[in-house]
Amino acid sequence: MASPSRWASLLTYVAVLLFLGLISYFLLVVPRAPLPLEAIAALASAVGSGGEGQGDGWPASRIHVSASHGASLSAGEFATFVKRLSGLLVAEGVEVVVADGPPSSLVDLSACVDGHYGALEACLTRQSDSDASPLGNDFALLMAPASEGQKSALLLDADRGAVLRWSVAGDLWSLDSLAFATATRLKETWFRRASFENTTTLFEVAPAYVFSFFLVGDCQQRVAWDFRGGLLGPYLWRFLERLRLLVDVELDSQVVQCGSLGGSGSVVDAATLQADFLRQSGEWPSDTVTRDSRWLPPLVRFVAFKPTKPVRVVDDERRPQRSFAVQGWGVVSLVGAGGPAPEQGGCADSPCRGDADGESGVRRADVVSPCEAQQAASAWISSLRSWLTLPPDGPVAGSGDQGGALPLRAARPSLDGIASWELLLVSHAVHRRFLRRTVETLENFAELVDSLPDVRVRAEIGAMVHEAAELAKRSAALASQGALPEALAAARRALQLALSASHDDTVVAEMYFSWEFRYAVYLPIGLPIIMPVLVALLRQLFRAKDLRQATRKASQAKKVDCADNAQEVT
Repeated sequence: MASPSRWASLLTYVAVLLFLGLISYFLLVVPRAPLPLEAIAALASAVGSGGEGQGDGWPASRIHVSASHGASLSAGEFATFVKRLSGLLVAEGVEVVVADGPPSSLVDLSACVDGHYGALEACLTRQSDSDASPLGNDFALLMAPASEGQKSALLLDADRGAVLRWSVAGDLWSLDSLAFATATRLKETWFRRASFENTTTLFEVAPAYVFSFFLVGDCQQRVAWDFRGGLLGPYLWRFLERLRLLVDVELDSQVVQCGSLGGSGSVVDAATLQADFLRQSGEWPSDTVTRDSRWLPPLVRFVAFKPTKPVRVVDDERRPQRSFAVQGWGVVSLVGAGGPAPEQGGCADSPCRGDADGESGVRRADVVSPCEAQQAASAWISSLRSWLTLPPDGPVAGSGDQGGALPLRAARPSLDGIASWELLLVSHAVHRRFLRRTVETLENFAELVDSLPDVRVRAEIGAMVHEAAELAKRSAALASQGALPEALAAARRALQLALSASHDDTVVAEMYFSWEFRYAVYLPIGLPIIMPVLVALLRQLFRAKDLRQATRKASQAKKVDCADNAQEVT
């Protein structure tokens, strides 16, 4: 007979098992915030369809051509030149139009052709020192006559302007040949297609960096520098301000009194640097994380090594080098006794070099001189230009004066470190790289979450992915409108969010084992408890069923007996 106490015991066991099952469900359920899969797919399609160079959604560049008052060109000849130049540049996505009048800056530059400001080099330098206008897609080209005895040439300023000096008596006597030579030079400079795709760069192309500047001595005498007032302000600030249009930069500076490039002699070759330098620099202070961060910006080191004794660095061909770069690590510049001799373009002895301080005999620190600071900054900027796929020494590779049918001369941006037109073409490449890397990171993240059902995605991470996709879409829209700074800022932020989401340490699987392995582990623990309870419950149910049937039969038999007895009485 099924007693109430046995029923109560079995129901208690079942309730306990159900409660444990409910707890297991809440423990094993994986919280996953929804991801914008459709938005990521649409963004990948939009970004992937863009080509290289100017065809990335940016509006067409426009050249405003004008002629100086002394140009011996009729209106028809001038229109013919503009039409011919436009046809040669249409494949680059460039429009060529006639300007209302020459800009004042180009009028000054054309005066350099006549020698009003002395030598051409001095005049180009004067133009490069002027404040550059905001970035944009508008260029200016001024046609000016060449003086007697001068050849045709193309003179580029540090902004987005150029003077085409034309000599009818030269090789480019026809307008067709002049337009062809001009278009060729502009394709090599203004409209060169920069790209970070499928190339090995000096540093990783990232949306943010930490630039750590080191002054390193050789333990023989203390060294010191005024980093902010003596180096950053005069020589680096304007370049870094332009670089901040592309990436976010944090600065840090420190002095290391004891350091070495490796080796024991006064000559350090490439093999010694490869063997010892990174081991020696590993003893220098490392970076400190000052805030919570899921993704850490790359750390790039810029070193000014100032030894007390002459030290030379030579390459594999035994040629002396003033600086060297280590891929993924940073740049080292030799200054002071480690730099070149004064007759080779180096700096004379610093007036602040340490010496005995008279009666006290205390040695003062060897302070970096302005010449040494300029030398170090120049080496660092040259390496950064190479990283940006630009010629390290100036806007035009080599000496800056290219021959050929149409000689090319470009102003050196002595204060800014990078010309406006150079910054523009690098900006297009950086923007394209950021958008593509954002899409690639978001796609990889979505595929990871989709392939691993146990991966946990918190609501904060889901919102971060949503914002990254929206910012990337907004950046592409801003690029189509020609808003360069805003588009770059949105692309940087989108990539930072995408990298932060993919590097978040909470986006991990709740369980690291397959379901088969879990069954093999937990079933031997659960079955000895679950099976007896289920068997006892089924047995109890069967007994209750049999009891009900027996009771029903007994009731029916009793009714039959009562009916028979009633008939017998009647």
